[in-house]
Amino acid sequence: MSSQLRAVSARPSTATIDTATPSRAGAPAGCEHARDADDIKTLFVFTPIVAASADEADRIVRASLDPDEAALRDVAEAWSSDLETDLTTLDLDKPLDPAVFGEHVSQGTIKGLRGDFDSFAEAPLRDVLAGKARLGRIGNGTGGTVGTAEEIADLVEELGEDADNDGLLFSGDLHPVTLHRMLDELVPVLRRRGILRSEFATGGLGENLSSF
Repeated sequence: MSSQLRAVSARPSTATIDTATPSRAGAPAGCEHARDADDIKTLFVFTPIVAASADEADRIVRASLDPDEAALRDVAEAWSSDLETDLTTLDLDKPLDPAVFGEHVSQGTIKGLRGDFDSFAEAPLRDVLAGKARLGRIGNGTGGTVGTAEEIADLVEELGEDADNDGLLFSGDLHPVTLHRMLDELVPVLRRRGILRSEFATGGLGENLSSF
């Protein structure tokens, strides 16, 4: 599973972010309150960046290779939410002290922030955030999320074939302009390939999660 995708194990009324792909195996004997394996839905959380052409996708990736201060702050704010820790107040030019994270913070999320570094002591926080700001191209083996609508649809189909999952959740900025930029080209391609539903169940979130 790509480092830029997260697995979500969900049942009709709840959703939890896991640090590894959830198992569909039944609960161990004696776990009387465990979920029924058939009720589990495994979804990958994915933030695609849709480019109008392959050339534009390449330009977007190149532009991200040397992130400026604003880009680093955006990354710090996003990870601060996931980590329940304000990274924006920390010195970018010093290594991050893991002691800033509370005991309740997911070790998987902390590891996700660390990225390719074996420990935070190896590099200043600036370099850690820069690694998160840099984007990857879909199809080049980097686990990238930037591509054309057709390339993103290819990735969605690949994930459906290669991983035991029930679908994807697109995440990202919910501003209407951003949503239209991401979905206007992508939705028709996904529907044409038959991998995006064309209507929803009449119930709420639970029924819609259970209906596919």
